[in-house]
Amino acid sequence: VTVIDALTSCAVNQTFAVLQPPALTLNVVASSPSACANSSVMLTPLLTGGSPNYTYSWTTGPTTGTYLATQNLPGIHVYTLTAFDVNSCPITFTIPINYISTPTLVLNNVSMCLGHPATLTVSGANTYTWNNNSTGNSLTANPLTSTLYSVVGSGSVCTASVSAWINVLGLPSPTIGSNSPVCLGQALNLNASGG
Repeated sequence: VTVIDALTSCAVNQTFAVLQPPALTLNVVASSPSACANSSVMLTPLLTGGSPNYTYSWTTGPTTGTYLATQNLPGIHVYTLTAFDVNSCPITFTIPINYISTPTLVLNNVSMCLGHPATLTVSGANTYTWNNNSTGNSLTANPLTSTLYSVVGSGSVCTASVSAWINVLGLPSPTIGSNSPVCLGQALNLNASGG
């Protein structure tokens, strides 16, 4: 900058430097590009440039940098982060995460008489592993007392678990009675109960 006196034509020169911070750059790293529904993915921003003391704002999320994103519904969900430097200069980054559906298992309780095996049958997945390490969609057991069984079902990627009881019914205790003794020629009546 040069300043010239109008009367004396004396001039003064001064040089100023205007410093521009480097441009903001933003990236978001996901702990996984996909996850099972009802599970979480950690989203971590990588922000450089601008003037530090950054702040963050996720769309429908926290105002912190990292975001533990969880979705109950399967499908592709998009997350958008806007970051600001100390001069309130903004930058935005968007990242999609694919949430995969988990199997919906169906398993019902069954009842059995003591000494008679019962079978639990599960559906809703591709493969199954029971808590006794057997596999397949059915489990036959003959427990002495009512017992809870659990099974893990696997889909193409995700798993789910469910439990059901085999209820052991008590044995009947029948009794028989009669109108004995009777006289010759009289009818003998038998009756049973407790079955």
